[in-house]
Amino acid sequence: MNNALLSYGDAVLYRSGEPYRILAGAIHYFRVHPELWQDRLRRLKAMGANTVDTYVAWNFHQPKRGAAPDFTGWRNLGHFIDLAQ
Repeated sequence: MNNALLSYGDAVLYRSGEPYRILAGAIHYFRVHPELWQDRLRRLKAMGANTVDTYVAWNFHQPKRGAAPDFTGWRNLGHFIDLAQ
């Protein structure tokens, strides 16, 4: 038996050895005020989602080429991921 948290076999995804179905919903953290992230994630879960889909809009974090990326305040991607976890 595979001890991996997630595994795949015979066209089935398994989580901890049990069949698992991904039900995802997307939240674009950069379009939602950070004060609302937790609320939106709770609503997504209430709808039955067990996975959060998002993408990193790099131009939101680094609007000018060569500038240091900004992950503070509204751009705190790490905080969003922690909440989603």
